[in-house]
Amino acid sequence: MKFPIAAADVLGTASTSWSADPWIRGAYSHVRPGRAEDRRALIARDTGRIAFAGEALSLHAQGTCHGAWLSGRVAAMRLADALAAA
Repeated sequence: MKFPIAAADVLGTASTSWSADPWIRGAYSHVRPGRAEDRRALIARDTGRIAFAGEALSLHAQGTCHGAWLSGRVAAMRLADALAAA
């Protein structure tokens, strides 16, 4: 999946105090050794009209911003398909 973007397409940026948030503290997700395949089960789980996405649910880019973005796109497409079929 490739989505080219040009600087002219960027309308704005935003940042957060993620690393200073007392509830998050700059945390990353991780799995126990030997349990990485559990991600597939989480991603495949049928949750109806609720979708979970984020870097922790990326098969090939865990712990990264682009992993979060890609899993969000996949979740959005799954929800759009589910709504279209309803």
